[in-house]
Amino acid sequence: HVTRGRERNRSVRMIVMVGRYVLYLASAEGYVRELERFGATLLSDTCWCMLGEPVVPPTAVTIVTNSAKYAHYAPGLTGRRARFTSLAGCVQAAVDGSVGPSARPGWLASRARTEK
Repeated sequence: HVTRGRERNRSVRMIVMVGRYVLYLASAEGYVRELERFGATLLSDTCWCMLGEPVVPPTAVTIVTNSAKYAHYAPGLTGRRARFTSLAGCVQAAVDGSVGPSARPGWLASRARTEK
């Protein structure tokens, strides 16, 4: 589990969006408890496109997501910058309190190198 043994930076709000059945399965396996210990808020059965403040904090400048679709639409929907990365990259950003310059998911970064 990518959050185990790690601490979320207190300046970061981490929100995990999942479907109801995934939330049920994650809870049965103990993942929800660990995510909540890390400081994540879990929301189910909704779409980021329907959310604004206060779910997206008024002080948020950048949204880090592992959803390419949301990374595309978030700036227009929320007025914030968006960064696309892997799930591990989202957790690392929550730990660090920022996202590094090479935050692209590994599969996307390797594809960009092969297309040059």
